[in-house]
Amino acid sequence: MRRYNFQVCLLGEGRVGKTCLLIRYIENKFATAVQSTIEATQCQKRLRIREHPVVLDIWDTAGQERFHGLAPIYYRKSQGAIVVYDICDRESFSKAHTWVAELRKIVGNQIVLVLVGNKTDLSRKHRQVDLQTAEEYAKSVDAMHFVVSARFGTNVNNAFFHLAEGMMDKFGPSQRKNLVVESPLLAQPNSSTSLLCCNIL
Repeated sequence: MRRYNFQVCLLGEGRVGKTCLLIRYIENKFATAVQSTIEATQCQKRLRIREHPVVLDIWDTAGQERFHGLAPIYYRKSQGAIVVYDICDRESFSKAHTWVAELRKIVGNQIVLVLVGNKTDLSRKHRQVDLQTAEEYAKSVDAMHFVVSARFGTNVNNAFFHLAEGMMDKFGPSQRKNLVVESPLLAQPNSSTSLLCCNIL
């Protein structure tokens, strides 16, 4: 039995809900008051996929313009990336195109990409990005696409799970740097998901 270790970065404009998305995934709760991320924060998540233990090392990057230049520090070393936009903010979707373009320019296809539209809980009255448009764009850049609600947790686990599966398929046994011998802690039967650490601001 092997343990898979993958680095993942969260990208997207400020206020699209990246940190709330991460808190929902890691702690299964919604943070009503979250400060803007400064530079980047890091968390880890354990899960099991196909009977294999997986550790995701997730970096939440700052979305403000002045921090854009720092993002490559994190995604150059990542096997997966989640680009987040707000389905109620068309500009954030346009900015997501920029994030994806920069990502592909620097790392090419050597990364598994997921495009996430957040805030579906507000879609009935405020939606500005329709599903078909987002899915067509995701397909054009070879990305998976999910719409989620960090507030209610809708589809959040699904997005991360499919990202992890994609990384296992792309960076599996042939990529030895992502495999380490399973530790005794991960072998415990009731520890399929757990929080290792999180220093979210």
